[in-house]
Amino acid sequence: SHLGRSTKLHGEICRYINRSVLDARQTGQVLLIAAGSAIEPWALRASELFSVPRVIVHVIDSERSKPRVRCDDPASCPAHVDVVARGLVSRDAVVVALADRVDCVFARPNGNVESSLRIRLGYSQDPTVRVAVHPKTVAKSSQNAARTLMGCGAVGWYCRPSISSDVTFGGGGQDREARQISDPIVRSDWIDTVGEWLIHCTRECSGPWPGQTERQHRDELLLGAAAGATVGKRSAFDSLRRIVQKRRLVGSALASGRSWPVVCFSENSLAGLLSQRRYRPHLHRWDYEPYGIAIRKSAEISERFQPVVYGSGNDRAKLPMAERYRFQAIGKTYDWTQEREWRCAGDVDLERFDPKDVRVFVRDQSEADRIGTRFSVSVVGGCVS
Repeated sequence: SHLGRSTKLHGEICRYINRSVLDARQTGQVLLIAAGSAIEPWALRASELFSVPRVIVHVIDSERSKPRVRCDDPASCPAHVDVVARGLVSRDAVVVALADRVDCVFARPNGNVESSLRIRLGYSQDPTVRVAVHPKTVAKSSQNAARTLMGCGAVGWYCRPSISSDVTFGGGGQDREARQISDPIVRSDWIDTVGEWLIHCTRECSGPWPGQTERQHRDELLLGAAAGATVGKRSAFDSLRRIVQKRRLVGSALASGRSWPVVCFSENSLAGLLSQRRYRPHLHRWDYEPYGIAIRKSAEISERFQPVVYGSGNDRAKLPMAERYRFQAIGKTYDWTQEREWRCAGDVDLERFDPKDVRVFVRDQSEADRIGTRFSVSVVGGCVS
């Protein structure tokens, strides 16, 4: 089924993929993977990481439409099988029918996967179909689909989460090191100043981290799930922890026409931003969170840091190519000039700043104790509207 972009769901699914792949390795079985399916890149990568043989099933309309498979290393490539279906059945139905055992790690109500499993269970109710039962907090609709399939004869499949720390996979050592050199909590009177600090608020991250490829994202979840690490966390606080561990703000192109990676800041006061924050339904998120980095404006002498140029229509095209990352449309339903935005082209290396010119801010004291950074930390939860 379609897996969306929820990293929480992806992390949950990876626990089941790992269990399925390891079971296949222990019993000497081969994975059947439907070419072009949502699960294909995840299952294929898991088979590579855990050395389990796999067969890719291509459902085609006729012999003439055989896919051409290119592989630079034939010895390491999976086997490929063509199944001529003439458009009568889905690829999910073909793989479900061919498999000796089916592990359903995620299904949507009335989707192709659920329909295909119902057909198989209608012919035979032997215990060769097991379906993952996810918590409602992760995927309520999937849980409903799983229970429906269990009513048809599928075996309910429960993988209990491993007990682990709250440290994101791969960051434990850095977090402990940073915690030892953390500065004391500082007074927060700086948050009321306007124009002195450039404010960057972090957000919850869905999918790969900024600068992380899809493959790296899958590897982190698959290997982290295998190791019992907490890998599905992508909250605004987790984003901030990653920044301070890496000591770098990674640029994203979402705010600049998807063409120029930038890091965005506001020269408004942090107290003002947090007191007036609002939920953006079209973006499915709050515009400002009480987590982030502030850099003293006078300390930033790089020409890559520039105030945004606000305009409308085709004003972006009027700017020199090297300056277009600075453009922001004024907006029709919201006046974006109120943001008083600045942008840095590319990444921001926090190592190049004097620690006195950088502030880290979090919502409450417990998070301040856990953040682990050489920069000063401020607790700002009292400013949140």
